[in-house]
Amino acid sequence: MILSKKRCDLKNTLDRIAEAFKNELLIEGKIISQVKGGLLADVGIEGFIPASHTKMEAVRNLDSYLEKTLKLKIIEFDRKKRRVVLSIKEAEEEDRRKREDVFLEGIKEGQRLKGEICNVTGFGAFVSFGDTEGLIPISELSFRRIRHPKDVVRVGDIVDVIVLNVDKANRKVSLSLKDTLPSPWEKMRETLSLGSTIEGKVVKVFPNYAFVEVAEGVDGFLPKREMEDSSHLKEGSRISVKIIDIDSENKRMVLSAKSVLEEEERKSISAYLGKRERKGAKMGEIIRRRDKWK
Repeated sequence: MILSKKRCDLKNTLDRIAEAFKNELLIEGKIISQVKGGLLADVGIEGFIPASHTKMEAVRNLDSYLEKTLKLKIIEFDRKKRRVVLSIKEAEEEDRRKREDVFLEGIKEGQRLKGEICNVTGFGAFVSFGDTEGLIPISELSFRRIRHPKDVVRVGDIVDVIVLNVDKANRKVSLSLKDTLPSPWEKMRETLSLGSTIEGKVVKVFPNYAFVEVAEGVDGFLPKREMEDSSHLKEGSRISVKIIDIDSENKRMVLSAKSVLEEEERKSISAYLGKRERKGAKMGEIIRRRDKWK
C-alpha cells in the first residue's frame, strides 16, 4: 500500500477553498511574491491577487504587501486547474460592512455620539465613526441660518451629535449637531413674551409673507396683512415688530410691523393732544383742525 500525506493535505486545502468560495467566506493568506500584474498569496496553494484588487485605492508599490498575512476573498476558483483568484479590496470591504452592521445594530434614535467631520458638502457634513459615516444635513448644523456648512464645521473637527434616524436597509444615518446645543427658544422665553416689541432682521421675503430673525436662531413669521409696506421690505433690513402670537413648544411666532406703526402713531397723537390741552385749547378745536388736515 502506497500512501500520500501530500495529496491528502491538498484535498483538504481544496475542500476548504471550495467551501469558502461557495459560502463567500474570507480566508487568510500570506503574500509571498510580486508578479506581473499583481501578487501571489499562499492559501495552501498559490493564489493570484490582481493589482486592481489590492486595495480600495490605487497602489503603486506592491512590495509593501510582501510577507503580510491578510484576509482575502475568493473571486474565482477552478478546482481542476487548482486556480484561485483572490481580492484584498473585496475582503476589506466585506469586513468593513460586517463592522458597520454591528455599529448600525447598536445605535438608536436619540443617542448621543462623538465623531470626526470627514467631508463637508453644500448640503451638509459627513461624520466618521470609524467604519461608518453619518450625515448632518445643513438644516441640522445650527439654529441660525447659514449659507454653507463650512460656516459651522471643518474637516477634522471632533463633534458631538444626536442620532435622528437610522436606515439599516440603505445604511444611512441622519444626525443633528444643533440638538446638542442650547435652544435659543429656551433663552428667548426669558426675554421675549406676547406683546413684546423688538427689532429684527428680515431674512427672507416672499410675495405674501416674510421671515424676521428676532434673535440668533429664532425666526418669526410676518404675514402680508401685518406688514407696513411689503414693497419696501428688503432682505437684510432691520425693522421693529411686535409679537402677536407665540408658541415656544412648536417654535413658532407671528409678528406684526403694522401694530408697531399704529402704536407709535397713537402715542404721537396722544402726546400732541396733551400738549394742546395744556395750552388751553378745546377738544372741539383740535378735532376741527385735524379735519382740516384731511
